[in-house]
Amino acid sequence: MFFLKTIIPALFLIFLLVNSPFAQSVDESALALKKSGKAFRKPAGFETSDEQIQVGTWFSNFDSLRTAAASFLAILFTDDKSMLKMKENTRMTIQGNVSPTRSLRQVRIDRGALRTTINYQDKREYEIITPVSVASVKGTDFWLTVDPNGTDTFIGLEGSVEILNIESGLSMLLTAGNTIISTWTGTMNINPTDPSTIPSDPDTEPEGEQEGEGGESPDQEPAPSSPEQPTPAQEQSEQESEPTLSPEKGGSKLPGGIGLSASVGAAVLDGQVYNQISIRPDFPIGPFGVGLDLNLYFDADGNLREEDWDEPLDAVDKIFYIRYNQPDDPFYIRAGGLTNVTMGQGLIMDNYSNMIEYPQIRRVGLLGHREFGKIKFQGLVANLRELGSPGLVGTRVTYPLIGNLRIGGTFVLDGDQFAGLPDKDGDGVPDAVDDFPDDKKYAVDSDGDGIPDEIDPDRDGDGYTDNSQRFGVFNNDLDGAVGLKTPLSFKDKKDGVSSYGVDIEYALFSNDLIGITAYGEVAAIKDFGSGFTFPGVRATLGPVFLRAEYRQYGKEFIGNYFNQTYDIERAHLFVQAGDSTIAKTREELLLKSIKDPLSGVFGGASINLLNLFTLSASYSKMQSSNPDSTPNFESFFADISIDPVFIPKINRASLFYQQTNVPNVFDFIKTPSMLLGYLIGYEIAPSVTLLIRVQQTYIDRNGDGKIRGDDETIKLMSIETEFTF
Repeated sequence: MFFLKTIIPALFLIFLLVNSPFAQSVDESALALKKSGKAFRKPAGFETSDEQIQVGTWFSNFDSLRTAAASFLAILFTDDKSMLKMKENTRMTIQGNVSPTRSLRQVRIDRGALRTTINYQDKREYEIITPVSVASVKGTDFWLTVDPNGTDTFIGLEGSVEILNIESGLSMLLTAGNTIISTWTGTMNINPTDPSTIPSDPDTEPEGEQEGEGGESPDQEPAPSSPEQPTPAQEQSEQESEPTLSPEKGGSKLPGGIGLSASVGAAVLDGQVYNQISIRPDFPIGPFGVGLDLNLYFDADGNLREEDWDEPLDAVDKIFYIRYNQPDDPFYIRAGGLTNVTMGQGLIMDNYSNMIEYPQIRRVGLLGHREFGKIKFQGLVANLRELGSPGLVGTRVTYPLIGNLRIGGTFVLDGDQFAGLPDKDGDGVPDAVDDFPDDKKYAVDSDGDGIPDEIDPDRDGDGYTDNSQRFGVFNNDLDGAVGLKTPLSFKDKKDGVSSYGVDIEYALFSNDLIGITAYGEVAAIKDFGSGFTFPGVRATLGPVFLRAEYRQYGKEFIGNYFNQTYDIERAHLFVQAGDSTIAKTREELLLKSIKDPLSGVFGGASINLLNLFTLSASYSKMQSSNPDSTPNFESFFADISIDPVFIPKINRASLFYQQTNVPNVFDFIKTPSMLLGYLIGYEIAPSVTLLIRVQQTYIDRNGDGKIRGDDETIKLMSIETEFTF
């Protein structure tokens, strides 16, 4: 019934749109006029691969173009003889007549340098669009440099062009001899052009360094296969987002391409309020990028929080990111915070993040991929500090079988779930039951006198020397060994969990506006159960993304096992009668409660409107044919983000909520899987923003199945004043 009511109407709508003249429009009025080095074209669609551009290659609507290092590409529009010149490491997309009501050609540039020579247009309009600005062109000649960190530089050579800043709505007229700088913060300024800042035009470089219409240079190599084009929304099948350690946008650039942002404010860590000073420098070094996250926390007495700086491994936590290449390059790797990581179709790992407790707990992970011909390998390390265990790691390989048919295999392992219990001193005793959490030599103080049992002659605190000759005294306490604490230690104890699966997907259709992919996946959790999802359908309709699945689980199996809140659900401590403490893992609490097979559906949707408004939501319901022995499981996720250009002074706003694997998500009962929070950014002055972050999760410390009191609530809150330079 769900399939009939949901999927069939969607397919009918897609059929109508696919067969409309607007959906099928193709514009082959642009061609590659000159080229040097390596340049690649990626046609629109989900499963398309990079094609090496030759001189004379024709381009269609929504083709994505990129130039490699030390390369150049000149594009000629044959209908009006306008030209675009792409310098090295530039990425852009040609869009044809994207408006049905007017003759409008758009070019979107993501990064790099572009010289735009547009002949005067009588009827046609041109728009050059960046993530920050829009240039409306009638006829002009200018250079545009787009920095991925949010700064556009327009240099006028001839004529005039209107530049609009998307963030603030400000506009300026660029004329010959002037330079306009437009930033993501909404600021714009115009100054006379410094001649030394004008990029060199490859047409003026010595002959022999370019290719004309005569053909290719002899050292051309075949174009590497590009990574799969990601589908929209967080539910995409093979998501490798560009993770960040915070939701802020990047700051402006200093000389030499160095980026810098800083903030001052307050943060709550381990229940204590600290004054915070943060400095985040960013250093681009060729294909590499290095960013640091230097946080100084001071208590009310002005003392530095020393545990952030007292051991060599603390240096790992200061890494904002280290990357090589970009996510859409054939080889890419990045260390840092990880967000929205999905492997396969999501049945094993879906929307995982290692930042769920940031900044109280900082995890530096690794994420990357490498292509070998048609085979693509992906890898994940959630926390470099746990690599020796190992902690949470994952790997995936995909291969195109025939045409649009692709097969993939995924394996994810958490080698030690108990590592999810905080243990600052690394002695194997969780902080919650460690009487000396900052000293790895000691863990137990039975009588609470501040002296560790290992060096306390009166461990039970009754005033008599214990029944021991360790301290060279006579025995005078016959009961000295009675009532002593037994430490809960995991120093030599591990409990791992692993999941593996195979998936298949087929791209049914894709063009500029519409894409639809069918897929299925089967997975198993080692020593527990297995399940599958089939059929599954993903569809993109312009800015709207839809996803629907039928799911079937065996007993002791649940999908999306490694999800966004996994790190805080890996293991829990419970206080039993008699004040003894035990630990239980996520698999023991969740999987063993599933006594019978489950079946149900999953649906998700997201919409992005001009990067000003993004709404994502998903819902799943799994139920058993034997409800008396197995509870129903529902999950719900919602996220709304606004770039509120229409709200004065507010430059960022987001709200999120998640609840997984509960009988009824709309009861809004507090559980360890619940996550909610928000972010607000208030612009105090240009380049100065007050950031307020609040996030809340829960933990059932006593194992009674209910969340009560502040000790079972985990609150993360920070207030910062951010400066961008």
